[in-house]
Amino acid sequence: MQFSAGNLHSRKFSSNALGSVWLNAVLALSLLALLINTFVLLHRINVLNGDVAHLALSKAPPVGGTVPWISGHDLGGNPLRINYLQQSDPTLLLVFSTHCNYCVDNWPYWHRLLSDLPRVHVVFADIDGASDLAYFQQNGVQSPTVIDLDPAMKPAYNLMVTPTTVAIGPHGAVLASWPGILTEGVVHQIEQAVRSKN
Repeated sequence: MQFSAGNLHSRKFSSNALGSVWLNAVLALSLLALLINTFVLLHRINVLNGDVAHLALSKAPPVGGTVPWISGHDLGGNPLRINYLQQSDPTLLLVFSTHCNYCVDNWPYWHRLLSDLPRVHVVFADIDGASDLAYFQQNGVQSPTVIDLDPAMKPAYNLMVTPTTVAIGPHGAVLASWPGILTEGVVHQIEQAVRSKN
């Protein structure tokens, strides 16, 4: 049996084409497996986020409860005490940590609350005591009321998560409370709760 150069070239081409088909099939199956794993991981992340949100909600001042005055030190190290009985407007307590990456994501929502609620006292509560004026200027706040919380305030307010946003009415009544990053819906809820007391 004799093979011409054309027959050899044709067999070589068929072998290359077959190898190419197998390679494409392996790549397609790998991509499918990757997509399935991604879907499974995203589902697990959503479940975990729900668990974290549920846990976080149990670690915040309860709505309808009352909280005591808040005390600590200002940025200059001077004692600072805020008494809600002396406030005629609600207080927005924004709890943060300078090392908290979630707090960075929360700043746009806090800015929205600050612009939408002009008749509210705003207090930034530093949970780790590491902030300075430059930190606030970097986040677009020029003259903040900042309190480095006394250690006793954290359990009194059940502050375990940063960021936490708490709306407090006169006499220390908790109007709204949200641990973690805000959402558009939560911002709306907080605004409604605060406006109902203005």
